[in-house]
Amino acid sequence: MAILYRLTVTIDQNDYERAAAILALKTDGWQEDSEGTACRLTLFAPGEEPLLDLRNDLASLPGGCTAHLSKEEEEDWLEGWKKNFTPIRLGSFLILPPWLAESDRKDGEKSGKGGSEDCTPVIIEPKSAFGTGQHETTALCLRSLDRFLSEKRLSAGDVFLDLGTGSGILAIAAALRGLTGLGLDTDPIAIDNALENAGRNRVASRIRFETGSVERAGDSRYSLIFANILAGPLIDLAKPLVSRLADDSVLILSGLLQRQSKQVEEAYLREGLEKAEEVTDGEWSALLFLNGNKR
Repeated sequence: MAILYRLTVTIDQNDYERAAAILALKTDGWQEDSEGTACRLTLFAPGEEPLLDLRNDLASLPGGCTAHLSKEEEEDWLEGWKKNFTPIRLGSFLILPPWLAESDRKDGEKSGKGGSEDCTPVIIEPKSAFGTGQHETTALCLRSLDRFLSEKRLSAGDVFLDLGTGSGILAIAAALRGLTGLGLDTDPIAIDNALENAGRNRVASRIRFETGSVERAGDSRYSLIFANILAGPLIDLAKPLVSRLADDSVLILSGLLQRQSKQVEEAYLREGLEKAEEVTDGEWSALLFLNGNKR
């Protein structure tokens, strides 16, 4: 049975923004819990070396940190997810892990209904790839997608690009509503996870997943582009992302803290886009750009 290493770090709440920026650069996801004025962060990895590096980075925070490194069997980690993972409703999307999705389906059969009534179930295995709907940036993207679909700015048949696809959650949600597209990630493990999740949701034929960044998109134009990554890469990618927007399209940028949004927006304004709408959740932000008057 595979062994996973667990790093549990406790930091001061005032250091959370800095800690999140450090973690976002070096890991795909983490669990977090508040304990009074402290914040506890939990990370997993197949080896201890990357976790030791992260521990050292977090120790440089103004308030310092306390850390504990342990190892456990992978099955125990997955069982922990099963105990703590609850369905998440984001607009018309309901995020479910496979074990709860099966229960939801059976409940629907018993009642004579389809289960998950009035919403679109998105089944995501909570593995190491970022994107289970629990992080604010993923939630902001899904709520924005739901909004643009309800406003008819996006509809079935539109083509999307999901940059930094992680678990594939955003691409899968779009495909479940009839869109087709391309999901890209520089991490091949994330692509493997995204392919598995697309299969679980029966949308594998609507999404092409590839390892790489925006250059893998070629010269195609997209009605919808998601880029849920980090502020620095979002600024660097402004020109290639804007150049791949269709005439009437939507651009959703996230993975940034509120204090970073102005600098990111300015990079896209310089490429000719109109002012963005900013939506927020806690300390996190997403920028919504409309390129032309969709429908």
